[in-house]
Amino acid sequence: MDTGNQPLDAYTKRRKATRDRLVAAARSVMASKNIEAVTIGEITRFAEVGKGSFYNHFKSKEDLFLATLDDVIAEIADHITMAIKDVDDPAEILSIGIRLHIQLAVADPRIGRLIVNAPASLDFLSRYADPVINHTIDKGVESGRCEIFDRELFFTLMTSGLNATVLGHLDGKLGAETDVEFARCVLLLAGLSRSEAAEVVQKDVPND
Repeated sequence: MDTGNQPLDAYTKRRKATRDRLVAAARSVMASKNIEAVTIGEITRFAEVGKGSFYNHFKSKEDLFLATLDDVIAEIADHITMAIKDVDDPAEILSIGIRLHIQLAVADPRIGRLIVNAPASLDFLSRYADPVINHTIDKGVESGRCEIFDRELFFTLMTSGLNATVLGHLDGKLGAETDVEFARCVLLLAGLSRSEAAEVVQKDVPND
């Protein structure tokens, strides 16, 4: 039996485990403060790995921070993708995506704080959201369900508003229906009537 690949497999698993511990540590440490205030030593102590191991995986804390942010937003995007897979109505797709993003971000304050504290979070949100939103808006406009005159402005207001809404919720300034109310605002911005927006946001959000 050929066992030549086993040492490499074990090494790869250990390497992945170390990276996962660093990312998990970054989620916790960077959620409580801005990246400028975080030190690599703080992260490695939390992860219980040496500084040498850190540099085997990341060039800098900024590199780790971006990788962590990417992982977090990708997880949220995966949840949203599953939730909308059987939904046809463009307005409902927008509502589900918005509400689920807010719900997931505030359900775990570490995740929510990590996202809102990140200067690059809007770029990551756009990277994962734009393809879905573009397709959704195309369907909405073609069907007459949506009416958007400036798509770039719409994206900017929506992604910036998502972060502001999550932060307001985490700081206790916004109430329990935050996700519903923000989704309603976005749908109005997308050209739906008040009655149409109200009907859409009251539908249950799939969250397996």
